[in-house]
Amino acid sequence: MTEEHGNATTHDVIIVGGGVAGSSLAIVLSRSGLDVAVIEREARFRDRVRGEGIHPWGYREARQLGLEPALTAAGANPLYFWQPYFERGAVEPTRWDDDETNPLPELGVSHPRLQEVTIKAAEETGATILRPASARSIAQDTDGTWVVHVALEGGAGQELRGTLLVGADGRTSAVRGWLGIHANHDREHHRFGGALVDGVDLASDAVHVIYFPGGMSYLMPQGEGRARVYFGGGKDLIEPLTADRTGETFLAFLRERFPEGALEDATLAGPLAFFSNADIVPDRVTGINAVLIGDAAGSNDPSVGQGLSLAYRDVRELSELLMRCDAWQEAIEEFGRRRAAYHSIAREHAKWISEIAIESGEDADAKRAGMRRAKEADPAQGGFAFMYSRGPFDLDVSAEGRARFFGEVEGGE
Repeated sequence: MTEEHGNATTHDVIIVGGGVAGSSLAIVLSRSGLDVAVIEREARFRDRVRGEGIHPWGYREARQLGLEPALTAAGANPLYFWQPYFERGAVEPTRWDDDETNPLPELGVSHPRLQEVTIKAAEETGATILRPASARSIAQDTDGTWVVHVALEGGAGQELRGTLLVGADGRTSAVRGWLGIHANHDREHHRFGGALVDGVDLASDAVHVIYFPGGMSYLMPQGEGRARVYFGGGKDLIEPLTADRTGETFLAFLRERFPEGALEDATLAGPLAFFSNADIVPDRVTGINAVLIGDAAGSNDPSVGQGLSLAYRDVRELSELLMRCDAWQEAIEEFGRRRAAYHSIAREHAKWISEIAIESGEDADAKRAGMRRAKEADPAQGGFAFMYSRGPFDLDVSAEGRARFFGEVEGGE
């Protein structure tokens, strides 16, 4: 029950950031009987070229959280196949349901639509939603209570007081800074981005993938001819495509590589944007009665599309620990350890994928050939073959694990 003291309200949990991660956590904690307040700065969520694919393991996480109704309401489109092309012709696809451990499909979904549906569901579940609103200052009383001063629309102010502070405010998290947490940025390997596109003539039940020297692109249908087209490549490849703000140069490049006619009538339905692939890795994700989740807790290379899946995993790990532990500090510290473990696996795997999907030349060809040999010897690739269906858990990303993945002899070239 929210307590009001003048212009201040008191809650069990204050979440800064009402995107998918923050609002999903608000739903789960509110259902558990906690009083939750969410601060979200955007009055309306907009298309910013973000992750719109949910891997099968992330879909499983969302279902375990009881969040499938939000995915359905957001129009999530099931993608049962991973369909690659060679010289514009379809080759043998991967079926997600070939993995009996988790036969769920990939999902393609509008990110802003999912955000809107999820924050509305959080409010309907009982969370207090302040929107549009911005956290202007965050401090902690001597008794450990968090005090957040919020600027509301029209210039009004509000003070929130709470036991637990959660930063769910994205890769450029302000909460991270308030907590004195330093974020390390990996070296950029390539650029990644794309655009929302209408007029796509490809099967709507598959992810469509092409590889070309120096890059790759995959297309994720959302239904009715609309799809998110992602594209990764080096700076020299990307810059000429983005110099044309109309998007026609970008679309022309893709028309020549996807199956003939597939993008003949394609037009941009949103902004065309690219950004660094580099992971962001905070030196910690917890403080005293404070914790980060989602991209605020560390963002993975977007080229491999793990962002939304990681967000749902964060919500499940943190919420279950909070409900199970009498001492919340113990719960968030354990969450921090678990989060660091699965992000580190996702991070290393993304680096390996970049080497074989983006790089060109003799060294890259040798890595791809070695990986194919390794997969013939071990179709599971030490578990990495199931990364997208089962998640980044309990996998070996040591030097020895890398050598096995690439089919290298230890100490060899």
